[in-house]
Amino acid sequence: MKHLNRLVIILMCHPFFGLLAQDLDQIENLSMEELMAVKMDKTCLPISTDETLAAAHNSINMGMIVPRSSRPSIKASIENMIQGAQLAAREINEAGGVLGGKKLNIIVGDDAGEPVFAIQKAQELITKYDVKVILGPTQSARLMSVAQKVITEQQSLLFGINTTAIAISDLEDKGMVFRTISSDAIHAELSADFLIDQGKKRAVMFYVDNAFGKSHSSDFRRAFEGRGGSILAAEKFSPLVDLEAYDLGPKLQRILELRPEVFYVVVQNHQIHGFTRDLQRFEDMLQEFNPVFVGAEPFGDQDLPEILDGMYYTSGKRALSSQFRDKFFESYGCEPKFFSGDCYDLVYLYATALMEVGEADPARISASLLAEDSHEALGAEQWDRAKELIEQGQNVRYSGNFGPIIFEPNGDIKGASIKLLRYEGGKASVVK
Repeated sequence: MKHLNRLVIILMCHPFFGLLAQDLDQIENLSMEELMAVKMDKTCLPISTDETLAAAHNSINMGMIVPRSSRPSIKASIENMIQGAQLAAREINEAGGVLGGKKLNIIVGDDAGEPVFAIQKAQELITKYDVKVILGPTQSARLMSVAQKVITEQQSLLFGINTTAIAISDLEDKGMVFRTISSDAIHAELSADFLIDQGKKRAVMFYVDNAFGKSHSSDFRRAFEGRGGSILAAEKFSPLVDLEAYDLGPKLQRILELRPEVFYVVVQNHQIHGFTRDLQRFEDMLQEFNPVFVGAEPFGDQDLPEILDGMYYTSGKRALSSQFRDKFFESYGCEPKFFSGDCYDLVYLYATALMEVGEADPARISASLLAEDSHEALGAEQWDRAKELIEQGQNVRYSGNFGPIIFEPNGDIKGASIKLLRYEGGKASVVK
């Protein structure tokens, strides 16, 4: 009853009650300390676009949902993604467009890194701008929220960006959800194999309690224990908690006191600072037994503090093609990040399927993307040739930065590869 009373009081005082109420299933299990650290000032940027262009009969609107206003530290990377999509649309438009000269128009929605805003932006893109395809969201929990609460009747395709949760593979999405990055399952298996081969059999886990963290940690537990390892304990924290206002120390201390050989950590980019800040308080303890730190993809996206020197992490990222890097730099004066290449490819992938189908119907586009018949693989550099073949009634397989894009029946990318890296001395090197 006390827990209910304090929850009701907090909700009644909250200026964004409607937003917070959608997270009640997560909030009701939080402690008072966690409740006090829940971020209250949730806001996002409105959709800003050329309304005349968006309403034009000769435009095909493509939506994009990214955390444009979430954190200053990732602003450059997010803009990089948008630029990648816009570069592809501009190239296609300058080459004559699609479907008899129609122009692709990228409309960007900001979800500020919050599932509730991702849902709102998806609804607005679909109902106001007649969008039939959305690039994003850029995180598993937000993608799943949109898929389950908005894309219920095949209103739009969703191309997940950096969405790795294994649960996405099992979504009942009626063929609307696709992703071009490997799922967490193979990341966890690679880490578990490596650790067991190194003779490390006692591990603890620390993870964010959302779709990404839960699926990744459960996959690691299954793989590690299946190979003879033992998970001594696991601690989690709510994604609703603002780590700038919350102390992870007690959770970290509980699992570090078990003196594990392996510390497996699954957090998102913006949570790494809070995690490492509180971990540094235990530097003396860590030096006593020197556990091996192993992490997921986000640890490869930034410089790590000295306390994590020697850390291992898995990554599904591959080198961008030199052609894409050159034209991106020529257009924007900066180097492209990995996911800018992904966004670039997704626009071309959709445009190829659009040309083959002859209309923007999501169900027919999905069927085209999943078709297993033989296609000639052509990239952006052969776009004129691709259009010519399609006009002749032939099928074309789009070949992106990393080769032909082929999907499994559930929308997962086929033939995804990953690698294990070690971060040491400010540099990452491939281990496996």
